[in-house]
Amino acid sequence: MMIRTLLSLTLASCYATTASAQKPTPPTLEQRLARLCDRLEAERVRHHVPGMALAVVLNGEVVLARGFGLARLEGKAPAGPETIFEIGSTTKAFTATLVGMLVDDGVLSWDDPVTRHLPFFDLHVDSNKKNAAATLRDLLSHRTGFSRMGILFTSGQATSEQILQAAARAAPVAPFRREFHYNNVLYAAAGTASARAADTDWNALLSARLLEPLGMDDTTTSLERATADARRAIGYRWQDDSGEHVVETALPLEAVAPCGAIHSHVVDMAKWLRLLLAGGEFDGRRLIQESTLQACWKTQIALGVGVDYGLGWFLRRWEGEPYIEHGGNTNGYSAQVGLLPESDLGFVLLTNLGSVQMQGLAGSVVQNAILGEWKAETVTEAAAPAGEAGDYARCLGEYAGDPIGQHNKEVTVIEKDGKLAVDVPSQTAYVLGPPDEEGRRWPAQTDAFAFSFVEEDGRVKALVLHQGGTKTEMPKVAGEGVPEVDPEDWAPFLGSYLHDGSDEPVRVIVQGGHPAVDWPKQRVYSFLPPDADGRWVGRDPQPGWSMTFETGDDGRVTAMVWHQGGRESSYRRIPEGSAATMTVDRLLELIGAEEQHAALLAAGGFRITGKLRMPNAGIEGRFEQLFEGEHHFRLEQDFSPFGKLMTALHESGGWNESSTQPFETLEGAELKQARNQHPAEWLTDLGEHYDEVLITQSTLEEAPAWRVRLIRSGERPTILMFDSETGLLLRREFQAKAAAGVYLPIDIRFDDYHDVAGVQIPHRIRSQLGASGEIVLEIEKAEAGVTLDPSLFLPPPGRGK
Repeated sequence: MMIRTLLSLTLASCYATTASAQKPTPPTLEQRLARLCDRLEAERVRHHVPGMALAVVLNGEVVLARGFGLARLEGKAPAGPETIFEIGSTTKAFTATLVGMLVDDGVLSWDDPVTRHLPFFDLHVDSNKKNAAATLRDLLSHRTGFSRMGILFTSGQATSEQILQAAARAAPVAPFRREFHYNNVLYAAAGTASARAADTDWNALLSARLLEPLGMDDTTTSLERATADARRAIGYRWQDDSGEHVVETALPLEAVAPCGAIHSHVVDMAKWLRLLLAGGEFDGRRLIQESTLQACWKTQIALGVGVDYGLGWFLRRWEGEPYIEHGGNTNGYSAQVGLLPESDLGFVLLTNLGSVQMQGLAGSVVQNAILGEWKAETVTEAAAPAGEAGDYARCLGEYAGDPIGQHNKEVTVIEKDGKLAVDVPSQTAYVLGPPDEEGRRWPAQTDAFAFSFVEEDGRVKALVLHQGGTKTEMPKVAGEGVPEVDPEDWAPFLGSYLHDGSDEPVRVIVQGGHPAVDWPKQRVYSFLPPDADGRWVGRDPQPGWSMTFETGDDGRVTAMVWHQGGRESSYRRIPEGSAATMTVDRLLELIGAEEQHAALLAAGGFRITGKLRMPNAGIEGRFEQLFEGEHHFRLEQDFSPFGKLMTALHESGGWNESSTQPFETLEGAELKQARNQHPAEWLTDLGEHYDEVLITQSTLEEAPAWRVRLIRSGERPTILMFDSETGLLLRREFQAKAAAGVYLPIDIRFDDYHDVAGVQIPHRIRSQLGASGEIVLEIEKAEAGVTLDPSLFLPPPGRGK
């Protein structure tokens, strides 16, 4: 085994062992634990974590339980081993274990339909099988096909019954038992159903079957009790823009307790680890059968490369052995629990910062420190070897594949702070260290996986993900730099092509300065310039891909022929205008931007009201949108009792307020994202707002459209789709920045346009919010010329700027 270089964490002088001429002295456990603590402390500081606590269990003994940093910044109260934190979704393993105990008792079965114990909870699963019904196993493994439904409980105002009744009305987003879709509400339903089978409630079941036998006396699901405990850590959120910590509002989770409501400290949690590592025994008393506990650690559904899900646990591998783990995140808190049963090693890390990246690296840091090869070399900050920085350009760009469960979305290799980084959609940018002796580059955030590059003749052809003993190759989508052919030469080939029997066309586009084919729901294939025979050969590592074009009597391109593996497929060209002649000015003219912008300014205030639906959460609500001029905007959404949200913009800033978050001034990326909601954003020169605008031909639902890729420094691209005939905005795709550097994909569709005082207003808007499902906005009344009080857009008195 080998310890991977992670970050600037330790000095070798602290850990160097005295070596004899023949054999170095093996490190003691105390030395390993000291190294572990120093590494985690450096990570805590680097990730802006105010305080945390760690417990490690090895061979049935608690070998470490200690705190780091501050439980409360105000007053500088230190964090200790008995500091109370929220453990979030690591609660789910308790729920699955309780169900297993009832399986042992013969009270229920893993495969009981949930309705057997909770009759009204009849989920409308997407299945071709007659009488298909969700079972406890399905709910505990997140394979029902339903979206997150987080809005049902985050307000803290809805009762458990209201939450579960709404969930039972929800529409699925995926076929039954086919995909992994994380769902807290369905975990709450599983816990509630199992408790009813035992003729009790879940909190009482948890206390009687686990907390009391384990002696976890300070552990509770009551926010009131935890808040009253003087040892409780305050939860925080780190703001990148201001460089400050903000106190988070505690999220009441009692109504969905089985999914994440436990509050505990690492001394209590170490007892839980001992039970799990001992196969269900604790201090000589068996609480659950070992075979039943093992059932929780068997794959129920696959997630991606090297990652599966069992019952309440994520299943991975570390150095060839099973690694059982789960994280937890609530407002202001993060947790990570990990087990290596074959090595009889387990740990729990609790922090008072929400969604911290330390969760992902904690397992590898603990495991390498306790079990890994002992090295005394200096661990230096990941930096490029001398002379390498000038070669970064050959690595930069997009790579296609299915890395870390990304479902065929490209990852992008970028330069960040002078280092290479792999930007993974919906996750983060993993900053890479220098290559090791095998050419692998380990991210600064984790050593759970590494990356390397495949090169040939000085050209990078692919990015390779190394994880869990496997390798996944991701071909480079397109080269960077100077175009290899004159744009005027490829302009006649650009456009959309459709294969007979298919309803989704492929698009020949320009990407990265090179010709490429954008294949729907797959990836972008990049091509070399045509050879003497007019054949465009793919630049990807897999051989045998090429394309040719057919022309009519008038010399115009009529079809694309795709060549692969000795077979040919013909795609007829969809007639549309020439992408080569479309400019930003012509697009704005097509939109009628100047006329609409003038009409918007002349009309005064707009008030738009209507209905909101979240079909994937089973709820409806109301909204009101107000805007005036170029800068003033206000949107209020009300799903009571499940939640409210207010966003407002004014000339110099903006703010948010919701039932889950107190008042917040919008800054940086969040403010820019909010401004995109204002209609005036798309009615002025796009060049004023963005650094680069790339326009290509496309189709949307078989209709010709213009695809506009907008790039602004420091942000991820935004994609707009405009109807090629009417100029109406049909679609907007972007990634919204969330906590801990995570970006959430959002896809918004606009239709049913009406003219309101000279401004085209869509009366139906469908927003796909990643794993949260769809929001449908339907306008019932749109008014112009409304007198709006300027104070509506400003923060409430004394609350922001």
